[in-house]
Order: sequence, then C-alpha cells, then structure tokens
Amino acid sequence: MDNRDEFKRLLAPARAGAGAMDAADERWKEALAAAEAVPVEDRRLFRLFAKAATNMLPCPLNATVARIADTQSPGRALGMISFLEQSGRIAMRVGFRNLRVVAIPSLGWQTLPAI
Repeated sequence: MDNRDEFKRLLAPARAGAGAMDAADERWKEALAAAEAVPVEDRRLFRLFAKAATNMLPCPLNATVARIADTQSPGRALGMISFLEQSGRIAMRVGFRNLRVVAIPSLGWQTLPAI
C-alpha cells in the first residue's frame, strides 16, 4: 500500500463523520471492524451509514451520501448505495411516509428513517 492509499484509509472515518470520541466507543470499533470486509472504495459510505445507525440518527440524505462519495450526482450516490445493498453489506427499505432506512445486517443495526 502506498502513502496515498494509506492516507485515504486514515481519512475515511473522518469523512464519514467519525470524531475523536468515537475511537473509544466499542460499537464504533465493531463498525470499523465490519468495514474492513467492505471494498476500500465503498468504506466511506458503509461507515456513514454505520455512524448514523450507531448513534440512532436518521438515514443520511442523498445529498450527504453524494458529498461523502465525492460526487455531485445524486444518481451516482444512489448507484453506490445500490452496490452496497446488492453485495449484502447493507439492507435498504422504505418505511413510513417513504422515508429510507438502512440496516447493517452484519451488526444488527439500522438507522432511523430519513428526515
């Protein structure tokens, strides 16, 4: 792994919204361990959803997903979410009032419905 790849790997948790307090959180450590099984290019999104689920927050909006994924295209962001779902890393469902909920089967967690 070259320095650039290592830098990206270290930067990914911060881009997903992880803070210094998360390093001591056992649930966050579980999420980071689960993220290791996710392809490198998809870890940011996996961690984003894991962060929301860990803290019992609403599912991130498409605009947030797009920003974290370094794209301005909501369609591209949805494609990345679909890939995570097709690979079994997440399970997406539409709840009450058509609000998206993302579950992480390997951890048994889910986000609250999107706002």
